[in-house]
Amino acid sequence: MEPRASLLAKHNVGLDEAQQFAEKAVKAEEERAAQTSLEKLEADDVRCITNLADYWDTLGWVYFRQGTVAEAEKYFTAARNLAPIGRIGYHLGQIYERQGKKQAAIGAYSLGLAAFTPEQEVREEMYSRLLAVVGNQATVDATLKLARQDFSRQHGVKVDKLSTEAGSAEFWLLLGPSGKAEDVKFISGVESFRSLTKSIAALKFRVILPEGAPAKLLRRGVLVCMGGNYGCDFTLQDPRTVHLDSRAVHSRN
Repeated sequence: MEPRASLLAKHNVGLDEAQQFAEKAVKAEEERAAQTSLEKLEADDVRCITNLADYWDTLGWVYFRQGTVAEAEKYFTAARNLAPIGRIGYHLGQIYERQGKKQAAIGAYSLGLAAFTPEQEVREEMYSRLLAVVGNQATVDATLKLARQDFSRQHGVKVDKLSTEAGSAEFWLLLGPSGKAEDVKFISGVESFRSLTKSIAALKFRVILPEGAPAKLLRRGVLVCMGGNYGCDFTLQDPRTVHLDSRAVHSRN
């Protein structure tokens, strides 16, 4: 369903049909995400989040092709905040260019190039657009260097000294539209960190949902504490790299 919408949008044909396919796919995944429970987590719950980023991006691209720029921006922004996919940065950069937002376009393209998986064709086109907006090679190189540094901090939260013990642990979080965790579950790591779920639930994360989306976002995060008085960091993992294991996810099989 969604691949067909993506193909139609790519070739800029059958956009009304593409919109119907994409909206149907988005609605199904948002409703699926809204039903997620950490008490009965399944493999499909994890795949749903990756699908959601892809489907939001596809629907945004259909809207962009139709000239509905404001709607496209909402979906691209939500998708990029959920998953650091280079293609989404490329799409969002074009939105900003069309709106005349030069600095925002530079930021979108540079972060898109800093992402792990822009396809080669997308990477080349995005680099060309960035060069055209910036105007010279030296500034592009400096911009990309800063983007690579910023990229690693995009999904992290600096937290207070939750523990004086050094170590790390992984947790499942179910994030609501407010950016607060509706539920937190310890997965593995330093056993004493299991008691920190309430402290993690009190953290505020950057959650962006398209207007009216009923989704709850399942995320896996890593708490790292330096020990002593050095404090801790909590980083949300890229949904596409989240691994499934028997301790954390129950298969439907």
